[in-house]
Amino acid sequence: MKVHAIGVSRINGTKNGRDYDMARLIILTPAESRSGKNRDTGDPYNVTAAGFDTSELDMKLDAFEKFKGVSYPARLEVTTESDFRFGRMQTVVSDFSPEGGK
Repeated sequence: MKVHAIGVSRINGTKNGRDYDMARLIILTPAESRSGKNRDTGDPYNVTAAGFDTSELDMKLDAFEKFKGVSYPARLEVTTESDFRFGRMQTVVSDFSPEGGK
């Protein structure tokens, strides 16, 4: 999958007595206009957007150091795999190569 990556983050700590440690790849995604209803009140809303938003992709912890060494922003071809996390299977980023293989 080709992405425009702008950074990585690693978050760790303890919640409800359980340790956690996770890493994420931060990417740009096209901004999208949308309409809907507030799930709590049912009131309608509209979002008008242009440009880009950011999204975060979960990544394997052992890939974090490699991704940390990238000069961001960067166009990357990322590799994903399935991983059992938080009681369910999730797709996670596991590796990358620069776009075009350079």
